Amino acid sequence: GADFRDPAADIAAEDALNTMRLINENAGKWNIDPKKTGWMGFSAGGGVALAAMMSATDDLMPAFICSVYGPSLIDITVPENAPKLYVAVNADHMNVAAGCMALFMEWQKAGAESEIHVYNQNSGGVFATRPGEVAPKRTPEGYWLYAFYNWMVANGFSK
Repeated sequence: GADFRDPAADIAAEDALNTMRLINENAGKWNIDPKKTGWMGFSAGGGVALAAMMSATDDLMPAFICSVYGPSLIDITVPENAPKLYVAVNADHMNVAAGCMALFMEWQKAGAESEIHVYNQNSGGVFATRPGEVAPKRTPEGYWLYAFYNWMVANGFSK
């Protein structure tokens, strides 16, 4: 079959790559370790992060990608230098959950590091809060964020 390409994803992916260039150029001044930077995208934003990865050169490749209910918007070939992948999704969002599971499995087949969390409607809740709010840890709305933070710490991206 023909490759699926979304032109909007390509434009947004170029923005992500330009942002990585800016971070790399200013890493010293901003006290950022470019080897610990990554991309997090929600819904279509997860697809944008994956599209950017597909065209990233080695110097622009993120260390990780976090896709929150965001399946790929394009056909993916997992590169040899693939970033670590973290995926979170609600099971009751059937098509998106299936796309996220397929994404996770592509990383697994390639022998790249990946982790997925599939929440049901009773434990997943919503993945976002209102601007300025942080959901309490023991609520469905807050649990995914703490699971992601623990993953970040375990992989050396955060303290």
